[in-house]
Amino acid sequence: MKNRKILIVVISTLLLVTIVGGIVYAAYTFNRKIDVDSTVGIIEIDSKNFRNYAAQNNYQPSDANYRKQSKLRKDTVLVLDGISFTSISNYVETGDRLYIKNKVYYTRNGNNYEIFTDYEVGTVISITLFEEVKTYNGIRKIDIAYDKTLNNIAESAISINTNVITLNLSPTITINCTIDSTKGIITGATVTATGRNYRVVVDSDGQGLVVLDSDVTSSASSVYSILSADEHITCNANENKKTENNIYLSQLGLEFTFTSEIAVYIRIHFEDAWKRTRSYTSTEKENYILKDQVDGVSPFAVADNDWYYDADTNYAYLKTMYVPTQDQNGNYNSQSYVFNVNEAYFYNVSTSTAYTEYIEVEVSFTVDIVQANRAAELWKVDLDTILAS
Repeated sequence: MKNRKILIVVISTLLLVTIVGGIVYAAYTFNRKIDVDSTVGIIEIDSKNFRNYAAQNNYQPSDANYRKQSKLRKDTVLVLDGISFTSISNYVETGDRLYIKNKVYYTRNGNNYEIFTDYEVGTVISITLFEEVKTYNGIRKIDIAYDKTLNNIAESAISINTNVITLNLSPTITINCTIDSTKGIITGATVTATGRNYRVVVDSDGQGLVVLDSDVTSSASSVYSILSADEHITCNANENKKTENNIYLSQLGLEFTFTSEIAVYIRIHFEDAWKRTRSYTSTEKENYILKDQVDGVSPFAVADNDWYYDADTNYAYLKTMYVPTQDQNGNYNSQSYVFNVNEAYFYNVSTSTAYTEYIEVEVSFTVDIVQANRAAELWKVDLDTILAS
């Protein structure tokens, strides 16, 4: 009987040790999983660079074509600028109670409307006045059109049908534009050309288009040089360059490559500081200004549908979880992403006879890659909303 008691105690002890050992092992394994995203080498940024898409410029600064050429990218196909629009005018009775500065008012004379100028700003409106309301319904004319070799495209080679532009070149290029009927600007465009992988970008003021060759963009030959993104790069935003060695903001690309052994979510943060210089005869004045937005859209806005861009924070989020893959040897594959600043963007500076104005942008970016099940908590964002956008 005594031996049976001893045997029971021994068995119980062994079971207890086994259970405790199992609990310790399970806890250890669980802790390892929690710590996996902080393990060196699990998520690694392999490279982070700027891409310079500026076309080679062999003209001298004194040459009339120097500035024109310096604005081109290596993937530029053609440039259309100075686009004007057809419109229909209607006149509606003004709702103003006081005369407003720089407002154009009209009086009605039978079926005609005439500009009324005999008023003092801030005084009460005591007569019936009207305002002109224009509805823009098509493209009227293109003032400037040239290709990547700076050859002007003949007017006879351009045909316009409402919002569709056809360029009778080789190959024929057709651009279908979306026009804002109240503002008289192009808000979007698509392009087709037989046998070509072209895309089209709307410029800053909605009155110009740049057609680009996507095959050239994606090829190594499209990149004039690759610069490390460990520090910021300074780009010119307006057409007048303060420093000739700077590239234009529209010629800038950003790229990064990473390797991950676990499922992750990815976001990048664009960091841009806008500096304005006004150069007078004997002095210069510099100050930082708010980031330029064209019709509420940042030139850094990511147009790729695989990404969600948050204009308030300047973050771009990959809308799908990245799941790593391995090669035949079991090594984890790296992944790269490339982002281009609006390829047709130029800042519209104020004009003055007293000074020359320059706008420069200091650009840098950070890459944030987080273990998938911790992204929402660490980033403090609603991932469901981002992924569904």
